[in-house]
Amino acid sequence: MRVASPPTRSSCFYGVDTPETAKLLASRMSIEEMAKFIRVDSLGFLSIGGLYRALGETAREHKLPQFCDACFTAEYRTRLLDQKALRTKFTCRDCEAISQAPAPFHATPRGWAGPGLLAMILFEKFGQHQPLNRQAERYACEGVPLSLSTLADQVGAGAAVLMPLFKQLEADVLAASRLHGDDTTVPAGQGQDRYWPIMDLCAR
Repeated sequence: MRVASPPTRSSCFYGVDTPETAKLLASRMSIEEMAKFIRVDSLGFLSIGGLYRALGETAREHKLPQFCDACFTAEYRTRLLDQKALRTKFTCRDCEAISQAPAPFHATPRGWAGPGLLAMILFEKFGQHQPLNRQAERYACEGVPLSLSTLADQVGAGAAVLMPLFKQLEADVLAASRLHGDDTTVPAGQGQDRYWPIMDLCAR
């Protein structure tokens, strides 16, 4: 048996529904063990290099891959956990003043989520239409328990941080001499007769 893909060893939390890592055969079995498990004489997979060559690339860039291949390599582009910053305190013997290195940058005041994780939560919710409960399930699969209320707090904090950008965009749009509006309706759900309006504005 030959598979035209590398073995899937890790779960994906970027929007693709995959089982948790522990349930993936390639994460806990060798190729010989998988062949015996599915009862085939031999088993072969496409290599990572072969995958990139099939996609028109010469080779895979290890520092910054051309494509997201985390489910094959477990090398995620966004780290879920930030490293702890050691802020050593120093005391002056003469004046007894205490100095300490500044705290690392946080996108939100006193936030625990790094900019990459915060951006991923917001993009998945508003860009990929992934509800927060689905995101919480995927993070749990990676051993990062994030409750629904915690994710909701981060969405609110991220929206507050982006409010100046929203105000600027709003001012630019409303300052235009002409606005074009499009009121499009979409079904509210399967088997329902209700429709939600979507209002788009285009400034000229």
